[in-house]
Amino acid sequence: MSQKKIDRKCRLKPFVKFVNYNHILPTRFVIKDDLDFKNVVTEEKIANPESRKTVKAELKKQLQAR
Repeated sequence: MSQKKIDRKCRLKPFVKFVNYNHILPTRFVIKDDLDFKNVVTEEKIANPESRKTVKAELKKQLQAR
């Protein structure tokens, strides 16, 4: 593959949405507890579309720093 294609496939794209915990299925992917998502994502921040973008950017920084 070309370097451009490799970079595109390795890019992180976090998303934020409300989920009903009764409908979550277990997967093989695990996020460790050392990341602090609960303080970054709150209902007030998700309610506004502009603040949702900043929340996504903060999550992306935390995941990339890890």
